[in-house]
Formats: sequence, C-alpha cells, structure tokens
Amino acid sequence: MRKISLFFMVLLILNTVPVAFATDVTYQFGEESINTTWTTVTFDEAFSNTPLVFAEIQTENGSHAVQVDLRNVTMTSFQIRLEEDRGRNRGWLDGWHYYEDVNWFAIDPTEYTANDGVEVGSVNYKQLLRSNWGSVIFSETFSDTPLVLALIQTENGTDTVRADIRNLTSTGFEFRLEEDRGRSSTVNSWDGWHTTETVGYIAIDPALDLSPWNILFNTGETTSSWATVCFESDCSDVFVDTPSVFVEIQSENESDTVQIDIKNVSVSGFDVRLEELAVAGWDAVHGTEEFSWFAFGEIIASEPEPEPVSLDVLVVETSSSGVSYIISILENAGHTVTSMTSFEIESAGSLSTDDYDLVVYPGGEDAAYDGMNTALQTIFQDYVYQGGGFIGICGGAIAGSEQLHAYTSYYDYTTDMLGIGLGVTADYDISWLDYVGASIIADFELETDHAILGGAYTTGDTLAITYAGGPVFTVDDTVTVIASYTIDIVSDTGYSSNGMPAIVETSYGDGTVILFAPHPEFNASTHFLLENAALYVSE
Repeated sequence: MRKISLFFMVLLILNTVPVAFATDVTYQFGEESINTTWTTVTFDEAFSNTPLVFAEIQTENGSHAVQVDLRNVTMTSFQIRLEEDRGRNRGWLDGWHYYEDVNWFAIDPTEYTANDGVEVGSVNYKQLLRSNWGSVIFSETFSDTPLVLALIQTENGTDTVRADIRNLTSTGFEFRLEEDRGRSSTVNSWDGWHTTETVGYIAIDPALDLSPWNILFNTGETTSSWATVCFESDCSDVFVDTPSVFVEIQSENESDTVQIDIKNVSVSGFDVRLEELAVAGWDAVHGTEEFSWFAFGEIIASEPEPEPVSLDVLVVETSSSGVSYIISILENAGHTVTSMTSFEIESAGSLSTDDYDLVVYPGGEDAAYDGMNTALQTIFQDYVYQGGGFIGICGGAIAGSEQLHAYTSYYDYTTDMLGIGLGVTADYDISWLDYVGASIIADFELETDHAILGGAYTTGDTLAITYAGGPVFTVDDTVTVIASYTIDIVSDTGYSSNGMPAIVETSYGDGTVILFAPHPEFNASTHFLLENAALYVSE
C-alpha cells in the first residue's frame, strides 16, 4: 500500500493539489493486458475503505469499438474486462476482442481535504429514461471549470452502458448512464433504461501545476478523425518512458452515442478520436466534443538554468569611441567593469587573475602604439600566461598580436607587439585609417562554428559587422580563424584582404586570446559576439 501526502496526491496519479497538506492519500496503480474475460486484480495491500478505480485502454489492437468494464471493487481487489457492445439481441459486435493494455489507478475517496483543488467522489444513479440526467454538485471550490474523469464502478445491469457527462461548470456537472439505442436498428438497440450503478469521479482544478510531480493534464477538442495530442506545444519528448493516459469527454454537443478512443501513447503524446458504433446505425462521423486528458509517468528532468555568470572585466581606456559601448554591453550582461588607461596599468606593474577574469583592449591608434611598450608587454604576457583572458578589437587587436607588419608604398617594417597573440601577425597599411570616422558595415564569412557565435550561425554563413580601419591577420596553423574578410580594403599597395583572417582565436600559456579586426560593439546585432567572447576567454 502506498501512502503519500496530499501535496503529491501520488506521483503517479492525477493532479490534485496546489499546496502542501498533511492528509495522506492511499493509492495503488498498475497495468493489465486483458481481453473480454473478467480478470481479477488484487491490490498489493488492502485499502481501509473501498477505493474508486479509474482505467483506460492504452492501445488499439482490435478494430472493434471496446470499453473498460469494472465490477466487484472491494478493499482488496477488483475485476476488469474489455466489453464490446453486442446490442440487446447480440447482433452488433461479436463480443470477442484482442488483448489490449489497460492502465488503472485506485484511490481511497475518503482521504482528501477540502480546498485542495480536487474532489474525489461517487454517486449511485438509476437511469429511468434515456432523456434523464442526474446532477453532481461539487463540495470543492474550483478556480475554473475542472477536468473530470468518470467511470462506472459496478456491474448491476447486464446491458452495455457507460457514464456520459455534460454541462460541466466550476460548481458541478450533469451525468447519465448511457446505453446505445442506435439510430436505425430497433432490433438490437438497448432500451435506454438501466438499473442503479455507482459512478466514481475525480475533478481537478485546471489551475494546478503538478509537473514537478510528474503529472500533466489539459483539455482539448476532437472529432471522429484521429488527431495527435502533444503533451507540450512543440511535441517534444516529455516522459522518460511511455506514461499512463486517461481521457474523458466533457461535453454533449451531438446526440449520437459516442465514446473516446486513444492509441499510440508515447513519451511525447497520443492519438485520440471519437468513435461511434457504425453497426448500431450511426454514421461514424461525429462533431467536435471537448475532452480532458491526464498523463502521468516520469517527466524528463530539464537541464537546470545556468547561474548568471558575473565576470570582473578590465577595459583599457583608449581613444576609441567604442570604449563606452564596450563598458555598457558588458555591464548590461551582468559583469563588473573597471576601466584603466595603459599608463595606469604600466604604473601598477602587474595584472592579477584574482582581480580580473579578462581584459578588453578597444581600438584606437594609441592602442596599437601601446603594443610596442615593453613594460606593458611583460605585464600582459604574465597575466595571460597565468590564465587571464584577452579580447582585442581593431587597434587593440593589433596591440594583442605577436607582431605588427606595417607598410605603405614608402616603407615596410615589422615590430613586436604585446606578444600574447601567438601565431598572429597584424598586417596594416596606413591608408586603411581612412575608414576611421567613416566606417562601413561589411560582410565577414564564418570559417568555423565557433562558440562565440552562440549556435546562431554556421560555417560558410556571412555576418555583417562594422569595419573602421582594422588590421588584416596573417596566421600560422596554431591559430583558429573564426571569420574572414569578403571585401578588399582599398590601399596604395593594392593589398588583397578578401579571404584573409579578420577574427581569430589563439592562446598564450593558460590564457585564451580573441582578436577582432572589425568592431562588434558598434551594432546591436553583433553585441552577442562580445558577450560570448567574454564568457569564452574567461572559462
């Protein structure tokens, strides 16, 4: 016997409660493969009171319409079978049916607490005329129209019968014992009268959320055509294994006798339809009816939301107008940003990885000259070697390179830079400075599915980024090229930049270095490159 606080109302039973309660609820559940022969199911442990049993066929192995039939529900067991509707004179269906998988649960109706958002109960009802409807008035207060399951618990009459629901509201519903009288067959039709049976029901407040307890439920509409119901709107897999599904028609929009049918229950959903008994004279085409569904099993654990990463970032103050953009982007991403000039860094004598997760070196002509400063070279080499991250942009990318190769038609020389961009030489022609203050937005081709792209782009795509006179990189085979130019930068030397590296990743010691020739900070659509690069180099 399983007992659980009403907070759960059972991990594998229907949705019940929005808040925790002390009351225990006794329940049991199982799965049977049965046919039309009565099968006795014995509970693992005896209930203290006679439980209510709810059951649903999960498969569609036989082609004939069939329903679940219960009898002899006691504190220790119940009997269950599949029942085909043969009609009063046994002229409709043959009464034999393939084995179907039926899932069931049993619950003690006395063990629930008012104001939990659930009502479990039963009513004894005698169907004197087919047109008569009984009423259930809820004692529970629901926030809106609840979802209801109902199933006849007894077998007092021999005629085939099912529970029928209509006019469901937040305060109650109408029901009847429905025998199929058929449309045109008077020979085999049932008379519509039925002796007293016990109807068990469970009503669930739609506002409840029991997904943390592996329970999902919802409402839908269906017709006589098979349709797929997904547990989630994107039809993704929700359950680890095939769950138990229970369905119930909630309306009476058409007078033809009909039952609801499911098949193909899977971890993502199930198929459902309304089924009329064609051999009883119905046309097998039924209008739309509302239904409720309940699914329980083990829901796939979702990946926990990652904790927001807050980095300590040092931004070097240069003459570039991008400095303020960079600081704003990083602060909006939740990082703590400190700014210092290269002179202040040189005066401090060192940078500590305990103080800063990464350094961002923005553009500017002064940034390129900083790269030649031997004191700064030592400071940055020590910092990155110990695991500090480095992002250089435009002039800051020149500074972060291993070497600068500068040339015009009048001179050509190579000089050492900060040296942390191993394997990277920043090629630069002074005529490219014409783009400073007259930037363009150019297309850059992506050479790899790099992490800083965030999965939004793939190899071969182009990405428009602001260009304002940055370098062209020459790299060795230790360097990862993230993006390359698709344009030729006009220069006196006729240097062809098309196809040359524009964004690269390299390393120095334990540190990671990313160098941008273009400016990701100047356009909102490319801010993500800087945001992702900051996380990447600080890992």
